[in-house]
Amino acid sequence: MEDSSILVVGISGASGSGKTACVKELAKTYPCVGVVHGDSFFRTRNCPTVEWGFKNMEIPEGIDWTKLLEAVLKKKEEMVLRATKGVLLVEGFLLFACPPELLELFDKFIFLTVSHDISYVRRRDRKRRKNLEIFEAYFEKYVWPCHLDYKAAHVDPVLAKHSSNSLVIDAETISKAEVLEIVQGFLCLPFN
Repeated sequence: MEDSSILVVGISGASGSGKTACVKELAKTYPCVGVVHGDSFFRTRNCPTVEWGFKNMEIPEGIDWTKLLEAVLKKKEEMVLRATKGVLLVEGFLLFACPPELLELFDKFIFLTVSHDISYVRRRDRKRRKNLEIFEAYFEKYVWPCHLDYKAAHVDPVLAKHSSNSLVIDAETISKAEVLEIVQGFLCLPFN
């Protein structure tokens, strides 16, 4: 079986854009879908400490790209041994800032967009916040500005370079079900 039987897809977007929910639902629905979560590869020692004693984990230096690449290659190999066709979804909010050797593995690129306000609300509501004032200050000073920097420096160039294999979805104005339907169509799921 050839490696090309596994379609590798990079999915990125702002915090709270629905990346993780999308890939979890696709993996639950389709046995041919595998997932690697970029958030599993943080390395806080490379992140600068900012106000309130927090680490700024909103920057590409906060990801262990070597371990993420190894995990993607391992998962792809496992899928090749198990299936004739499949889709490996690699998701992360900083994913398109990865080194070229990882970026080159992606056959398709998906970027989910949401506004500042939606990102803020979804991130805030993920878990109980002890100090909303600190959360808001961190979001405004680090989360959203870092997202905008990431989008300009990495997302826009990657999507332009791979425009024929890219999809941008406004994940704010449509339902989760509609996002899933669009992604399923783009990936040609289910496989026959």
